[in-house]
Amino acid sequence: GAPRVIVCFVLGILLVISCLIWEWCLGHSYLFASTVFCATPILPFSAIWNMDVVICQHVAFVSGMAMFVHFYFVALFFTIVSNLSATKAALRLVLFSTGIATNNFIGIPLVKPLRQPKIPVVIGCFVLPLAAGLMSKAINSDEQKEVMGFLVLSGASAGLTFLPLSIHARFKQPEDRVATDEALNFLSRGLSGAIGLAYCAALMNSRINKYIADILASQTLSAADALSLSTLSSGSTTSLQFVDQLSPEVARHVRIAFQGGLCWVFASLIPWGIAAAILVIFLSRIEDTDKGARSGTLESASIAPHTEKIQDLQ
Repeated sequence: GAPRVIVCFVLGILLVISCLIWEWCLGHSYLFASTVFCATPILPFSAIWNMDVVICQHVAFVSGMAMFVHFYFVALFFTIVSNLSATKAALRLVLFSTGIATNNFIGIPLVKPLRQPKIPVVIGCFVLPLAAGLMSKAINSDEQKEVMGFLVLSGASAGLTFLPLSIHARFKQPEDRVATDEALNFLSRGLSGAIGLAYCAALMNSRINKYIADILASQTLSAADALSLSTLSSGSTTSLQFVDQLSPEVARHVRIAFQGGLCWVFASLIPWGIAAAILVIFLSRIEDTDKGARSGTLESASIAPHTEKIQDLQ
């Protein structure tokens, strides 16, 4: 409800609308855009109306959101809830990167024999909401080993979508739009970080504030602890740095509050993942243009030995 937040939202929406109007004017030679500025549209509207491109952008947005959210909020779990140092938390986050990297090397080799980049994307999108749900459950039970295991699973589900998704988008557009498709993918992932981190942080802080309000209303704390907890700015940098300097009882409630908020953060990824899993089913198949050439080569290879035998007999 802060004015600066509302102003940012309004300005952001107006700028996006203005950009789309400008691109549409360039594509239709309206006003003086294309003649005076001698410019061509960066974003052809025919690409936006393509169902495969739209689905690819949504999946890129969801997988990017999962990546940013895991890196940021799992670190909060390790440092605040589990009370680990920043170095130990960072070392555990390497597991998520390992999952992404491993499946980047698995996703592309899968495309070559299957001839369809859609299949790795479907697998990754179906695993994504499952991994988010399991992560929420592991955080709720404060099981570090489970969180580390599900970090690998989450990284694998996101990694399976990255490169195959880009390949699918390329093959569903003319060759001169490869750069546009790549730019849209990067834009979707960039927006996912900005939007995903913002709304997940708001969700986490709201759950933390609710827990603190409930504890204060129960009047189970001493007057000093209640004052310390009530003045605590939940989710702020100062709060993260000074948790250990609080009294043991207040610090315990802060960790419980963050634990509950982080559970909701990862649970909120489940609807996004389910929507992506449903949408990728409708990705169209890519026509295998060199199938005939490959089958012809195989047929020639199988006939060649028999031809040589006939010549020998003659």
